[in-house]
Amino acid sequence: MKCILTPKNLLQWITNYRYVTDQRLSRLSLIADFKCQQLVQSITILQNSVVSITSRVLLQRALVQYNQNGQTSNATWEIPLDDLAIAMGTQNYLVQGSLYDRNLTTSLLNATTALGARISGISTQNNSLGLINDDAAQGHNWNGHAGFPDTLYPTTYLPSQYDQVNIITPEIILKNNGIILGPVRLNDSYYLMSFTVPVINNVDTSFNLLGFLTIVAEAKLLTDLVNSTQGYDSTGEMIVVGPNFANNIWPTEPPTLDNDELIRYVLPPTRHPSLFNTTVPLGDFHAAELAFTIGLPDPSQNALNTRDPQGERVSVGYVSNPVYGNRLHITKFQADMELQI
Repeated sequence: MKCILTPKNLLQWITNYRYVTDQRLSRLSLIADFKCQQLVQSITILQNSVVSITSRVLLQRALVQYNQNGQTSNATWEIPLDDLAIAMGTQNYLVQGSLYDRNLTTSLLNATTALGARISGISTQNNSLGLINDDAAQGHNWNGHAGFPDTLYPTTYLPSQYDQVNIITPEIILKNNGIILGPVRLNDSYYLMSFTVPVINNVDTSFNLLGFLTIVAEAKLLTDLVNSTQGYDSTGEMIVVGPNFANNIWPTEPPTLDNDELIRYVLPPTRHPSLFNTTVPLGDFHAAELAFTIGLPDPSQNALNTRDPQGERVSVGYVSNPVYGNRLHITKFQADMELQI
């Protein structure tokens, strides 16, 4: 038996093929853009929760007194400490908080929520709250937040303790209106991240910056989004990649990148969770390379036939503009299937 395509049949096949591929590519782009917006909203919810705490009057008044005359007495800090604990306790996903001075060298307060105490295993009666002058050094020693990963706290990355490209300074935090550290994995299903934001003076306008607040939070809003496969085919998943730097920020803006630049899997892909926090050269991930290096007018793009870093053929929808500052990019990733018409 022979199969012969006439010009008319061939034209119809080409038309149908193009229609199917265009529809598929459009779907990939739309899903990538939709997931991007969801990720932005999740990050914004968490950061706004942290920023709202910095405006609390009791905290600000205590910081003003500390900056003006070095006030560290219990009378000055006990009520603000309770206020910090109450503010964090009203948000189910906030775990631990540390309040720092303007130089990021002294921890003035540490507070751990009931959720955080369960995670870290500390005693809520003895160690959940800490003042700067506590004998146990729970307040002023940044290691006082026992049970939580040090990498979630900005003082881990001071110039004297870390390499130059990963240091975190007050200037860097101010320039970016805050930084995100993590996420870090506690177990296969639980992740933590932190937000460090400046405390801006709204009590006394004689000086602007009062200090910095670091809040450790559950990353559940983000991991639930990545784990959701609604709208995907049976092989689809969401990939979030970012700079391989502790603060999730490229050292330069715009970044100068080459194919050997390492990028990091920021969140655990639902079908390949072992990729979390691993790195891959930018040149090995074509969609990420396009997203990071090409400024396209339309933020959501696609590629019908490309390969992932593992060499598998895939179809990809990706967002070419950064999700959060110059930090994270989102890629909707789907194994390629042969089109049959």
